[in-house]
Amino acid sequence: MREEIRRQFLHYFFGCAIILIIGLIGTTNFLVLNILILVFGFLLSMQVKKGFNPPIIKQVLDFAGRKNETQVPGLGALTFFTGTLLATILFYNNLFLVIGAIIPLVFGDSISTIVGKLIGKIKLIQNKTLEGSIAGITISFVYLSILFPYGIALAAAGIGMLMEYLPIEDNYTIPIATGLTLMLLI
Repeated sequence: MREEIRRQFLHYFFGCAIILIIGLIGTTNFLVLNILILVFGFLLSMQVKKGFNPPIIKQVLDFAGRKNETQVPGLGALTFFTGTLLATILFYNNLFLVIGAIIPLVFGDSISTIVGKLIGKIKLIQNKTLEGSIAGITISFVYLSILFPYGIALAAAGIGMLMEYLPIEDNYTIPIATGLTLMLLI
């Protein structure tokens, strides 16, 4: 459990940094930066798999990596950045849509896991808890309501966090579903 909480802390931290960077440099520059990060991350992952383990990378993987990610070291980070890339490509022309699509991925996904692991009692499906889901929707709504009207923010937060229940990588489904919901409602 401790490893998953550390992992979610990094998820939250890097997500905050990404949202700030998108706001500062815009979607075009972020698209280029995100592609560079993904290419570098993939190449680094392949080198780590071959036995190349520089100290800082080893420490990060030991700190936040999952034990089952031996085939692709850092898989969680790679799928996270792929999700932000998808959101940037799909909603490229609207900075607020890009940021809005990413908010539940950053805040809701990490908080729902932490709350679910720490205090979750009511189990739903796929090892998810009601308490975690409510926390994820709530925190996503709070941040989305900074950018969008309350009703739209609540709908987007709910739809985005429901994507955790699909048997597909949620780092992809959360930003896509959230962004589409926002696009349809604004």
